[in-house]
Amino acid sequence: MKKKFSLLAAAFLLVFQFLPTFKAFAAEGPTVSFLEPSSEATVTVDDAVHLKIAASADVANILWFCSGGGHLAAGYACPATDRTEGDVAYNATGVYTVGATVRDNDGHANSAEITIRVINDRPSIEAVTEDEGNEYEVGSNVVILVSARDAYGTVNKLKWGCSDGTSDLLLTSVYNLSTPQKVVDNYRVEVTLPDVETDRFSCGFAAVDDDEEESEPVILTLRAVVPTVEENTENSDTPEATDSVVKGSPDTGAATLENGSAGADVSVAAAVASVIVACWIFARASKKEVL
Repeated sequence: MKKKFSLLAAAFLLVFQFLPTFKAFAAEGPTVSFLEPSSEATVTVDDAVHLKIAASADVANILWFCSGGGHLAAGYACPATDRTEGDVAYNATGVYTVGATVRDNDGHANSAEITIRVINDRPSIEAVTEDEGNEYEVGSNVVILVSARDAYGTVNKLKWGCSDGTSDLLLTSVYNLSTPQKVVDNYRVEVTLPDVETDRFSCGFAAVDDDEEESEPVILTLRAVVPTVEENTENSDTPEATDSVVKGSPDTGAATLENGSAGADVSVAAAVASVIVACWIFARASKKEVL
């Protein structure tokens, strides 16, 4: 048992003695690693990615490689030889590999690489009316609230335009944001509806990001209508007909004549009767005086 323990101790001593040599052998050659980005990067089309590596002091040469070289965006190239950093951008969606290989003066080499995922992420946009309705009187001024956002960049401008249906809908009005933003909330656009009734008046809206990518347009249709006039029988300005109008008396149910020709005849008859009575009274008085 004592002999076995001695052999085991001798083995550990041997390993410990030669451990620096083993480490040097395992780490033979220069080292390299990515600082930026440190892991997979996700960007949109034409967005630049900054690349930066860290290499050991014994590096004599650095050689970069970039997959999808045919899809590198205009103005960008794989970093030059012996550079420790640079920028790349791709003009097409996909998954690309970028790496760097380092060598020392003895010809030993090591490599490091990262993955760049390029996506097509155009900005999004929405437009709503302030009162959430789409029907207005002809000639009305309508306020439309426009909101936009961009997940991987910024919204740089808003575009819009309107049509009454007789011409093409073109987004010719442009608002350039003085400070590009990831989110734009409730930008007010005021439009005037036609003076004639129509259900073909529409407005389109779009957002443009920092890569000049444009959102899918949003189309909002507004209906211009002529307001209906409600009849008011209690307060009508139209005079009622007065000829031979018969109204029922609510108390007796007897019919009375108002303001008609029949009423005029009754008045004349009453006047004649009054004159006859007056003459009869006058005649009686005269007869008494004679007697």
